[in-house]
Amino acid sequence: MRFRRTKAIGVTGAPAAFHLPGGAGPLFAVARGPWPASAGRPAVLMLPPFAEEMNRSRRLMAQTAMALAARGVASLVCDLYGTGDSSGDFADARWSIWHEDASRALAWMRAQGADAVSVLAIRLGALLALDIADACQRLYLLAPQLDGRQAMRQFLRVRVAADMERGMRGGAPGPSLADCQAMLAAGQVCEVAGYGLSGALHDAIAQRHAREHALGDHQAVHLLALAASGDPAVTRQAALLQASGAPVTVHHLTGPPVWQQIEPASAGDLAEAVAALIAARESGGDGH
Repeated sequence: MRFRRTKAIGVTGAPAAFHLPGGAGPLFAVARGPWPASAGRPAVLMLPPFAEEMNRSRRLMAQTAMALAARGVASLVCDLYGTGDSSGDFADARWSIWHEDASRALAWMRAQGADAVSVLAIRLGALLALDIADACQRLYLLAPQLDGRQAMRQFLRVRVAADMERGMRGGAPGPSLADCQAMLAAGQVCEVAGYGLSGALHDAIAQRHAREHALGDHQAVHLLALAASGDPAVTRQAALLQASGAPVTVHHLTGPPVWQQIEPASAGDLAEAVAALIAARESGGDGH
């Protein structure tokens, strides 16, 4: 699909919200300047977390986009099909559709003059970023979930916790975890924390793992960790990504894991840190 160049968006001006043709329907997107991009101008596509973690991370993504724009880095944030303000229902979302959505977002960015696009992916968005890595310059993975099966187990535990809380309040409990797993195995939809999770989407995510990706030594990966230096989990993630063949740099940042916080929280300091790190590398100050 071919895209037209958009009208100019200022570096510090208001963001441009529009609908981008996606794999299965229009996607709500927000671009922050400078667009159109000139040759060599850095541009970053942001890929969100999964389900409720996406909603809790909206402010972080917006603040990061603003901080990038202030540093002369253009960005694009899209709601994937069935999420946010994009078309479709979550129950109809499929990983293959999200892959196409991300690919079309990259195509739009290139049509605006961005000849080298990098990706900032948060949490489960990291697995989608790895899927499209061949078309990207650098990957910035913030607190990534690199094991899809483990991510789905954690997501389903939300249902167990919600049912326990409902039972303590005297409400009728929903299907058990075993019931939900049986529904998913049968290809049905199971509601988890207000999201209709289909068996097809669950299985596609559960089958994904960072170890399945082979990256080249020209594709730099930056692991942005909120854990302290020396944390075993971060060390394992770094080793896993290095096994893909790409050079990996670990950065330890300070800030709240907003995707875990029920109440919307500002993450201005974290957004500034992420934006500063990205801008320094995208401007050519770091070969990787």
